[in-house]
Amino acid sequence: MLKKNFTFTWLILSVIVCCVVTGISYHDGMAYDGATVMGFPFQFYNQHAGFNINSQSMQTNTRFKWLLLVADMLLIFVFTYIILRLLQYFRK
Repeated sequence: MLKKNFTFTWLILSVIVCCVVTGISYHDGMAYDGATVMGFPFQFYNQHAGFNINSQSMQTNTRFKWLLLVADMLLIFVFTYIILRLLQYFRK
C-alpha cells in the first residue's frame, strides 16, 4: 500500500470508528431523570437533571471535557493504525 493511500485510509477509517464508538457508547437517560453520557473508554460528555428540593425547581448539570474527547480520539487513532499495519503485514 502506498504511503499516501495508507495515510488516507487510516484517517478516514479512524474518523468512522470514532463516530461508531461514540454512537454505540451514547446513553440517553434524561427521559427518566437520569444522565446522558457519551464516550468510550473515557466519558467526555455528561448531562444530569433532577429536582432540587432547596430551590423547588428542576436543575441540570452539563459537563463536557475536551481533554477526554481528545484522549478517546487519540486512542482510537492508535488502535486503528495498529490494526491496519497488522492487516498489511499479514497480507504479504
